[in-house]
Amino acid sequence: MLVQDRVLQVVEPVTGELLAEHTLVAPGETSILDDHYGGPRPERPRRAARPRTVVEKAFLGLGPVAEAFLTGAAAAGVTKLSGEIGEILTLQAAHGSEPVLGR
Repeated sequence: MLVQDRVLQVVEPVTGELLAEHTLVAPGETSILDDHYGGPRPERPRRAARPRTVVEKAFLGLGPVAEAFLTGAAAAGVTKLSGEIGEILTLQAAHGSEPVLGR
C-alpha cells in the first residue's frame, strides 16, 4: 500500500499492478463510491416478504403481485391471512394464474 497526496493505493507486490485507489478522508467521515454497489442506495431499504407458513411460501410463488399483497397486509397489521391466501391458491389451481393475478 502506498499513500501519496491523500490517496491510498493498493498495489500488487509482484507485478506492481494498481488494484485499488481510494481518497483518504478525515476520521469519522465516510467515502463511498456508489459504482461499487451498482448505483446509489435507495431512500428507504426494501424489506423482502418473509413467508412464515407453507401456504405463504406457495402464495409468494405467484410473483411480485403476491409479494406486494403480503407485505401490504403485514404493514397494515393483518395477522390472519392463511384462509384468504388459501382461497386465492385454490382459485389459481382451478383457473390458472392469469385470471387470479388480473392479467
